[in-house]
Amino acid sequence: MDFQKSFLDENLKGEEDGVFGSFDEASMRRTLERHFDEEYSAELNESSARTSEPAEYNRAPSRAREPVELNRAITSACEPIIREPAHLRIRPKFKPFKARDISPIDVDAFIKQSGASLNFQNTLQLLIADRKLENATVYKKACIDKKFFSKIISNKDYVPKKQTVMALGLALELPLEEFEKFLASAGYAFMPSSRFDLIVKYCVMNQIFNLVEVDIILDSHGLNCFAPE
Repeated sequence: MDFQKSFLDENLKGEEDGVFGSFDEASMRRTLERHFDEEYSAELNESSARTSEPAEYNRAPSRAREPVELNRAITSACEPIIREPAHLRIRPKFKPFKARDISPIDVDAFIKQSGASLNFQNTLQLLIADRKLENATVYKKACIDKKFFSKIISNKDYVPKKQTVMALGLALELPLEEFEKFLASAGYAFMPSSRFDLIVKYCVMNQIFNLVEVDIILDSHGLNCFAPE
């Protein structure tokens, strides 16, 4: 074969330069022929093995079926992202929150000041004094006994029930605006969804302050009355 001859001639050029030492040309040619035959036969065997595989594997070179190794620098950089769930890959950026320094003393002072201004007991006593009424007159008109009224006046941390506060407001004959402020001082308000509250508000607006008359209206609507049974 021509390419075999060219292979031999090319490798025998070293003889002239003294590369192969004292070997003669004939022995060297035999050695190179044997070496050429071994390499060529191995290449033929590999080629025949590829042609014996199914056609679907011959569409691409065998090198394409080998696993491709990604650059480790890229994969190592992507590993933290790949391993995370999808909803954690994109994180919104928020500015770091820095809590303001709030002194507990300031909070306590605010509570004390606000509590003093909206204190139910102070509001009740102020309204009684402004109208120049006696305590006995108020608690009797509200259908409250003396002991219970004394507890309301003396205990600043005690807040009576909403119905009791309404009874006291009716006994003081407060107009609607003052009545609502009086309820607010105890933490209450007229509820539009409550029929009881609506009837009391109606009575205040129409200056019906007598608890007996209010109870008659409440009873006619099947609601509880202020006066104890």
